Amino acid sequence: MISRYIILEGMVSYACQNGVKGAFTDRYPFYPLDVKGQIPAAACTDVARRMADFQARMLANSSRNLK
Repeated sequence: MISRYIILEGMVSYACQNGVKGAFTDRYPFYPLDVKGQIPAAACTDVARRMADFQARMLANSSRNLK
């Protein structure tokens, strides 16, 4: 579960933001890339949305919000 939802998403997010995909494609050689060998823009958009949701949930679940 962690590998699927956090590690993979984090690596896709990093590759999308920085354009560095070598380490990503080494770890996930069967991830679907576009015809140019890049992570598809739609995948980057979806991952960015899920990462933002994850970060918001982490902040909302923080014990520092409890007084």
